[in-house]
Amino acid sequence: MPALKNCPEFARRRARIFVENHCINHRKCKDSSVHNMCFFLYSRSANSSEMLDYLKKEENKIIAGQNVYLDLTYALNEAKKQQIECERNPHKGENAGLDSKSLAERVKNLKKAQITLYGIMKVYGKAVELALEVSDIGLARDYANKPMNRRIQQELWMKIATHLFKGETQEDKGGVMGVQDALTFIRENSRLRVEDLLETFPKTAKVEEMKEHLCRCLEDYERKLINLRAKIEKNSYSAD
Repeated sequence: MPALKNCPEFARRRARIFVENHCINHRKCKDSSVHNMCFFLYSRSANSSEMLDYLKKEENKIIAGQNVYLDLTYALNEAKKQQIECERNPHKGENAGLDSKSLAERVKNLKKAQITLYGIMKVYGKAVELALEVSDIGLARDYANKPMNRRIQQELWMKIATHLFKGETQEDKGGVMGVQDALTFIRENSRLRVEDLLETFPKTAKVEEMKEHLCRCLEDYERKLINLRAKIEKNSYSAD
């Protein structure tokens, strides 16, 4: 097994396929060292998107109630180690031959691997923070909605809101998300109300950008008041 760690790049993919297909999928090996080796080989692959696909499968297993034999702490440390190595020595080891765009993508995917691992470990605060760091609002949203505790959900969404209103996050298409788009995103994906966000609004925000959402908020309150009034009248009628 240790010899696989030192095999050259051209043999690494074959080694990983053998470990995953033969040892894990075919022989149903439950030994953590074998699963750890599989992740080790993935983390050093030139195609880092394959590593993300592998981790997503592991996450789905846990969601489905199945056992996962990968040592999550080991995998997290390996992903961090590779990220640091990429940033410190961008043209050595596994990074040799990568152009600047490919290298940036590799660093980003190693961070996304950490996000998924934090999510699997239910360390949702770290998952959301790192997702915001790589400007992946979709991942931040997914993990902010994971906690069962509503208070924790709100705290995570306040982090997302603060980040969005600072204009630090970009949409997938590339452009900074404006206040109106940020409000729409928060309203559609979280339980935060407009009044929860007042302190986080940028000073440069215009009333027009918030008008639609404030009106919706007032409509929601009006609807709740009508329902409450109807319940009171019904209870009063029943009491009589």
